Amino acid sequence: LMESIVKLYSDKPGEISSFLNKFFTTSEFKISDELLWENHYKAIGVTNLVLDALPEASISEAEKESYGAEMNFFRAYFYFDLVQQFGKIPLVTEAIQEPQTDFKRSSVADVYKLIVSDLRYAAEHLRESATGTDQSKATKYAAAHLLSKVYLTRGSAITDQRGQLSTDMDSAYY
Repeated sequence: LMESIVKLYSDKPGEISSFLNKFFTTSEFKISDELLWENHYKAIGVTNLVLDALPEASISEAEKESYGAEMNFFRAYFYFDLVQQFGKIPLVTEAIQEPQTDFKRSSVADVYKLIVSDLRYAAEHLRESATGTDQSKATKYAAAHLLSKVYLTRGSAITDQRGQLSTDMDSAYY
């Protein structure tokens, strides 16, 4: 399965949108407490596969940058959901080719660092608007909006240690 996903998305990384749209719109991916973890990590796995496959993809550099920014946006979105629900979670940033069961949970602060990094990259490299066949794709404004929400969430922690910085509330106006 992993090899077929890599083949599919290394030649046509734009097709990841159909997978992620299915994630949000069909009952195949039911979002409940018991399935949230599994479904989000499936989606993170696909984004990691695409990010790992992009350097070798036979598309232009501009397309690679655009698809990479979109994958960073989606990965940040899924990690943000997970960290809010579960706190310390495994942080997986590379495609996994073999079955693995020994994941270590990362600190909440480390998860937020990745989320902020992914969203900053996405906000800088995504398209400004999405029209026509690109309507379902992420834009720089969607990334900036989510980044603001991340800063507000991280900065508003009173007793939780989320790696908050004194500048988080000001950064929410990203």
